Amino acid sequence: MANTRTEPEAGTPVLGGNELDFGPGLSRLLVQTWKSLAKGDPVSPGEVERIARDLGVEQTEADGFLRRMSERDASDNIVGVMGLSLNDHPHQFTIDGVALRTWCAGDILFLPAMLGGAAEIESKSPLTGEIIRLTVSPDGIVTTDPAGLALSVPAEDPGQLTTAELAAIWGTFCHHIFFFSSVDEGQRWAADRDNIAIHPVEDAYQFVTAMWRKVRSYADQDLTSGKDQS
Repeated sequence: MANTRTEPEAGTPVLGGNELDFGPGLSRLLVQTWKSLAKGDPVSPGEVERIARDLGVEQTEADGFLRRMSERDASDNIVGVMGLSLNDHPHQFTIDGVALRTWCAGDILFLPAMLGGAAEIESKSPLTGEIIRLTVSPDGIVTTDPAGLALSVPAEDPGQLTTAELAAIWGTFCHHIFFFSSVDEGQRWAADRDNIAIHPVEDAYQFVTAMWRKVRSYADQDLTSGKDQS
């Protein structure tokens, strides 16, 4: 039987989870690639090389790391990476006037802190099709419409993202993480799905941002004192 409690039993998502840790260099590489993509244009292989070189990350390691988690166009430019995308995904994400998309609803909650700006978000409930809107700043959720939003969270260990390939990230996480107008609506959607929990969006925000806390801390460190290697 599917578990849809807000206080899940063993084996279902528990707010807290594991922190993702790609190491200092690769974490900074990811954040700088997000920031480059957030300007609204694909990130070229040459730009990735420049970012890696500036951060002191070995080129082969940088390419292998980003290639596992990025969408590419025909010219091998990055058009999406670990949640943020120029491609057509369900969740609209506008920051500094640039219209982007995110792979899943959870990405919406941590990316503003990584990018250093407030984002306007528009998504849809997969159950009712209702339009859901949020404003999320680097410091937290600013507004929600409607009030009482909830987020679905799969049971899989988020630490799997450290080594996951793109298809596995989408299949294991992104295709199961959505916004709902209420916890009750989310529970109805999850009723015939195994190992999905529904949490109020404020609690989900704490869980998701905690997962990415270490990556953000690496990115926030002063690089002028020396470049850590990943």
